[in-house]
Amino acid sequence: MSRRLGLLAAALAVAMLGTFAVFSYVNQVEESTLAGAEPVDVLVAAELLPAGTSAQAAGQGQLVELATMPRKSVPEGALTSLDGIDTQTLLSDVFAGEVLLRAKFADQTARTGALLIPAEKIAVSVELEDPQRVAGFVVPGSEVAVFATVDAPTIEGAEAEQVTRLLLARTSVIAVGPATLRPAEEQSEEEEPVAKAVLTLAVTQQEAERLVHGVQTGSLYLGLLSTTSVTAPAAGVSTVSLFP
Repeated sequence: MSRRLGLLAAALAVAMLGTFAVFSYVNQVEESTLAGAEPVDVLVAAELLPAGTSAQAAGQGQLVELATMPRKSVPEGALTSLDGIDTQTLLSDVFAGEVLLRAKFADQTARTGALLIPAEKIAVSVELEDPQRVAGFVVPGSEVAVFATVDAPTIEGAEAEQVTRLLLARTSVIAVGPATLRPAEEQSEEEEPVAKAVLTLAVTQQEAERLVHGVQTGSLYLGLLSTTSVTAPAAGVSTVSLFP
């Protein structure tokens, strides 16, 4: 009899533990769901904000407004106020209803025509075909890595070897010109013209020297970066080391 009572008590304890575990799991799921659905106020553009608009002008002109969104829908870096960035300006256009992101604003001190150039930087333009500019996904405000393919020094008499290496680890695109159709070099009459566009990058003097030299002596290729992308100088890849 006592043995049966012991087994019954053990079964009851297991059942209670199971019930408690299920209850705890359900509570956690509910809390997570409620946290994601919690309303959060963020700043959105009340109308189109052109690149170069200062945070101060946007605030004073009531060009931005608070909007309530579920927390899980708020993008990283969303602004809830313009405090602390009054003198900064937009790197690219922000459309009506778009959430204002911290990464969209930067210090600007130089203006030439309609082009805003970040402090202590100079603007250098390069002409690239669609694949080399990430199929047109590079826009003003994008962060890009620049790769260059050039002829590598070889032993006298040896066949020329090309190498591709990281030229600039991260730089900002401040303008993108419209695409134009240019005849491809050495193409037949049946081939389609090649679409090219001019991109303007904000670089230091040293970066500009390397960029210009890369354009003059080889070919460039851009890589579009996110906030978590990692780039670093490396040995690169040559014709010999292309395959493992």
